Amino acid sequence: MQTRRQEILTILKRRGEATVDELASTLDLTPVTVRHHLDILRADSLVEASSIRRRRGPGRPQYVYTLTAEASSHFPTDYAGLTNELLDELKDGLGQAAVQEILKKIADHRLGQAPAFGPDLALDERLEKLVAYMVERGHIASLEKNDDGWFIHASNCPYQNVATKHPELCSMDQFLWEQLSGAKVVCRQRITDGAHSCIYEIIPPESE
Repeated sequence: MQTRRQEILTILKRRGEATVDELASTLDLTPVTVRHHLDILRADSLVEASSIRRRRGPGRPQYVYTLTAEASSHFPTDYAGLTNELLDELKDGLGQAAVQEILKKIADHRLGQAPAFGPDLALDERLEKLVAYMVERGHIASLEKNDDGWFIHASNCPYQNVATKHPELCSMDQFLWEQLSGAKVVCRQRITDGAHSCIYEIIPPESE
């Protein structure tokens, strides 16, 4: 993000709210320039004009700008660190088998929220829908068919900073994908092992 717009977000994060004049004074910019940056931030749904403040002296009332919920993604987070610690504690307290069961329940829950794959669909159609679902969940995925069979390539792992230490997260996704596609999903290489992408081989049911 452009530096000035990040500075505006940081000011709003610290203060909670600010007008154009307040932002212009803090950043040593003209009000016109601040409005330009705010228009872009509003278009990106990162700030909003939440109220109007009347001036103490002459002049038109001013909009008061605040951050939206979407703006939180532009500030440092440590979700991966917290998740790693939670999984460590769960394994220590409940054991590996119990954690695996919890992850399977999460997969079952996601299965209930996933789009329905009709049983009458051919394998290639089911796999295309599966790849589209993976993309929605944060994977950069593509489908390939060659002489050796069907393969899904995923060049982004949304859990990479956690799955490196807790690979059972990969098993959770594979279980989900098998349920959706009706085929066996076998991982042939992983990003978490140092590969540039994950590759999953799709093994169709014998009837197909």
